[in-house]
Amino acid sequence: MALGEPKRWQSSPTVFDKLVDVLVFDTHGRRHNLRGREGQVLVDLLAENEDVLGSDVVGLSPEGRGVMEAVVSIPNQYLAQIPPPSPEDMRALAELSPSGTTVSKNARLASKILLTSALDDVHIALTPLQPWRTL
Repeated sequence: MALGEPKRWQSSPTVFDKLVDVLVFDTHGRRHNLRGREGQVLVDLLAENEDVLGSDVVGLSPEGRGVMEAVVSIPNQYLAQIPPPSPEDMRALAELSPSGTTVSKNARLASKILLTSALDDVHIALTPLQPWRTL
């Protein structure tokens, strides 16, 4: 057996090994267990489940170009695994957040979060979008 080849008792990675569990709290406080794939963008997972999460969760980004967007709140323990928002991201977060609220340090754009094994079992909270503020 050559170096680096799997031994007979070792199995190759399966699709199950590449799944990322995400617990989503929708805008009404209901819990939804979603399952995404490593490498998938969080906003795509949310859009795939819009029928159960609500139509006010995913909308067009203020950036335009048909890009879908969602605002999520990430717990402190997972912030290190997610890049901090850029100045452009902060502007988009402010535009998409409910009027009269400040952008939380835990708020992120779902289009900027790539699902990885480090985010397995992450809990996120959704914020209703106000896309009419950007029109």
